[in-house]
Amino acid sequence: GKANDRRFDAIAAGIPPFPYRSLKKALKMADQKQDGFAQWFVEVLAEQVGVADRQWEGAAKRALDEHPEAADPQLRRLEAWAALATEALRKIVKKYNKHLGSLHGHLAMDRVQFSYLRSETRSE
Repeated sequence: GKANDRRFDAIAAGIPPFPYRSLKKALKMADQKQDGFAQWFVEVLAEQVGVADRQWEGAAKRALDEHPEAADPQLRRLEAWAALATEALRKIVKKYNKHLGSLHGHLAMDRVQFSYLRSETRSE
């Protein structure tokens, strides 16, 4: 929620925070509604995470073009953003699986294909 947004702001990577709060609200709405909302949530998740991923990827490309050396502070900030976003996505997937997974199928993090999760600029 708000604490998550503050952590992203503190990183100052030049891209918006990961949409954890809006995804958490969408998941809560999907959990309270009728059938079909689980699929709606998965679509919202893919769309919002896709937007965040494209923003991260663009910022990473710009940083690499400007400063190809891995010690660049902007690359470190982007790596920190990616690590925090990965944790936020893991938490959303975990909440989905806990509340809706048994009824609609579990989501798996290892099947997610976003740049910030698999980037070579990541040091993890």
